[in-house]
Amino acid sequence: MAASVLHRRLGGRRLRALVLGGSLLASLGLAEVLVRVRGHAPALTPQQVIVSVEPGPRLLEPDPLLGWRNAPGAHLVTYGSGYQYATSHTHSGTRVTRDPLLEHRYRGRPQIEVHGCSFTYGWSVADADTFPWRLQAALPAYDVVNYGVGGHGTVQPWLRLRESLARGVTPALVVVAYGSLHDERNVLTRRFRKAVVPYSETTAGLSSPRARWIEGRLVVTHEALSYERPPLATRSALVELLDEGYCRWQRSGLEERQVTQALLLGIARRCRASQVALVVAGIGHDDLSRSMLAELAATGVRTVDISVDLDLPEHNLQPVDWHPSPRAQASYARRLLAYLRREGLI
Repeated sequence: MAASVLHRRLGGRRLRALVLGGSLLASLGLAEVLVRVRGHAPALTPQQVIVSVEPGPRLLEPDPLLGWRNAPGAHLVTYGSGYQYATSHTHSGTRVTRDPLLEHRYRGRPQIEVHGCSFTYGWSVADADTFPWRLQAALPAYDVVNYGVGGHGTVQPWLRLRESLARGVTPALVVVAYGSLHDERNVLTRRFRKAVVPYSETTAGLSSPRARWIEGRLVVTHEALSYERPPLATRSALVELLDEGYCRWQRSGLEERQVTQALLLGIARRCRASQVALVVAGIGHDDLSRSMLAELAATGVRTVDISVDLDLPEHNLQPVDWHPSPRAQASYARRLLAYLRREGLI
């Protein structure tokens, strides 16, 4: 009799467990349907973002100081849609700003260094459509160097200029392109790491500088550029939505705006100490970018807003890519040139 009672109890527990498990699965299934109806989708897989490079395997290579830089040589980049563009990098990893056959003519001329991310590099547009190339065409008396690299933030110019100015390299002018999109890159947020996962073939094995504001001072370390995707994120919109929420929470304690401002002010101090003219050029068409420019200007840093509205079709490369179009790049160059001439910097 005791055995029979025990059997019934165990059977009841199994039934309750099955009911509870079924209810949980049904709730998760309903939640999955609801988040998809609201426009959310599972995470992209690396195979869903197809960008091939010839000669391969990738456009970037490791750099011990900056994390990564442009791989030297001429490359043809092809999207899955068939869209292509050609890009050429010098032996030092900068993107060309003139015909390589004319390079010898610019040796010894005053240098203008332009630092920035993919906007400065000119991602998805030809060499001659980038705004540093256009600067060079308008300023033949100068040697314009395009230090733009896809995925870079403000911490990379801070590192590069700290090293080069300490060696006594004194360009005539340094232009640092800034947008609020750089803030999370500088502190290496989980969301930024996640954004590069679809390009894993490009970023595999790379490290990244990571800036922190610790006890009133700026600390920069290097960490692996990696991201651990949650299980089922590429299959479940709900899991992906929860991961996005976690990414937003993780950003809240990183003080990324304070870190970015400290980096830019640090660049300004180093340039001032080396008697090098500096301009921070705003490429972000948003209030956060503009407020940073205003705060810098209040401390005496030269700033200019050269941004354009990338939501306008003529300023982006959609449906191929969201980066600035040749028309946007031309606007960057025109606005920057006007400012430099007005301030007597060229």
